[in-house]
Amino acid sequence: AGPGTISEALSLGLPMILVSHSSDEIVGLTAWAFRLDQGRVVGMGPSASLLVAGQTRVDNFLEGDAVGSGRVSVDGVEIAAMLPAGSAGRVRVACYAHDVLLAHSPPAEISARNVLPVRVVSAVPAGDLVLLEVAPPRLSVLVTPEARAALGLEPGSDVHAILKATALVYLGPA
Repeated sequence: AGPGTISEALSLGLPMILVSHSSDEIVGLTAWAFRLDQGRVVGMGPSASLLVAGQTRVDNFLEGDAVGSGRVSVDGVEIAAMLPAGSAGRVRVACYAHDVLLAHSPPAEISARNVLPVRVVSAVPAGDLVLLEVAPPRLSVLVTPEARAALGLEPGSDVHAILKATALVYLGPA
């Protein structure tokens, strides 16, 4: 018998084919994609590079340990998230890439509960936007090319990811 869940298959490095019309699923679950139009391949490459103008629904799927009321440890970093009362053990949360802000300095006196020091890992053109990957925790962040240029967001840049706890949605136990 094979793996029972997508995350089990991914952890084993098994090749998979995903057919979807959802950009958030494609970018969130794949590294490489083909874009089809009326049965013809019209593009292929890193998944984020195949996004077209207006597609900003890119999900971050995170898995970690509930470590307290509304707190999850993901990749060794504790983040505030909207968890149901009594959540325990491994949990999954998600947020959109366009809900994550980046800043060179940690902002003061803001309502966002998560201001996380991260490093830019990669930057890929994504339609009219740029999809950055930062870590830890590993997050996808959509920015405009103007924001990327103004902040000098290149692989290796140290920045702060800002994310409201209310933007992180509880998906259930892992």
